[in-house]
Amino acid sequence: RGLELYAVGVRFYKKELQLAENSGSSKVAEICRSIAVTYVDLKQYEDAIVYYERETACGGGGREKNCSSLKALGDAHLEAGHEYIVIHEVYERARLVAEQGQRKGLVAVWKSLLRLYQREGRNEQIQLANMVIEDMTTAISDVSDSSESGDEDEEFNLSESDISEDELEDLQEGTSVVSRVRKAKKTNLHKVNTKG
Repeated sequence: RGLELYAVGVRFYKKELQLAENSGSSKVAEICRSIAVTYVDLKQYEDAIVYYERETACGGGGREKNCSSLKALGDAHLEAGHEYIVIHEVYERARLVAEQGQRKGLVAVWKSLLRLYQREGRNEQIQLANMVIEDMTTAISDVSDSSESGDEDEEFNLSESDISEDELEDLQEGTSVVSRVRKAKKTNLHKVNTKG
């Protein structure tokens, strides 16, 4: 009976999507996401991917929504058992969006990357992802504890002590995290939290 309700929900959302598209409504991305989430609940990941892609193509949801949408798309690819390169590319897009100021989103993306690395048995990346997640979680907690404003959009910056040069080699070359840490190591710059 529960699966039947999901099927009814999908039909309803698809009708709503058609009406929204015909009227030029700004709700198209939101409806696509609802359809995708329903397909995930039904474990129909290929169908979910189609609607997550449509949602991300709509854009305009702001950094937080864009990061969440890309992460969900990557998660659907992961659950569908797709190739590493496809999944990693989507998570990298989500990570780049999250690095523009969504610290909690960045932690969530790294947790998804960790799941991917675990599936693939990539031990060095697993260790690095665990370390990055722990460091970022601690940094978020420290900022939350010391800041009355609780500004979630403050940019997350890594200092030279966050990741060693050996650990950097374990990541793909050219990623933002690698570039930012190497830059910090070269220039020996440290961001000081003036709020705390």
